[in-house]
Amino acid sequence: MIAAFESPDTKLNALAKDLWNQWDVLWTFVRVDGVEPHNNDVERALCPAVLWRKGSFGTQSDTGSLFVARMRTVIDIAKWLGVRFLD
Repeated sequence: MIAAFESPDTKLNALAKDLWNQWDVLWTFVRVDGVEPHNNDVERALCPAVLWRKGSFGTQSDTGSLFVARMRTVIDIAKWLGVRFLD
């Protein structure tokens, strides 16, 4: 790590400084029980919205984006609560 601080490569030097400044946050999962070292749950929760956006080419306006965000929130919370749609 010390070599990275002394490197003439400015990108490597900046990366080393950034990692050093975030060191405690990066290793929280080691010190705190219950903190996972990954964000897979969040990734899985976002996946349907990302797939929809890619498949539909997104929205064309801020109003459309707001509508989609609100509808995704309603749908995701309903699924989380076990509400069934269109049986």
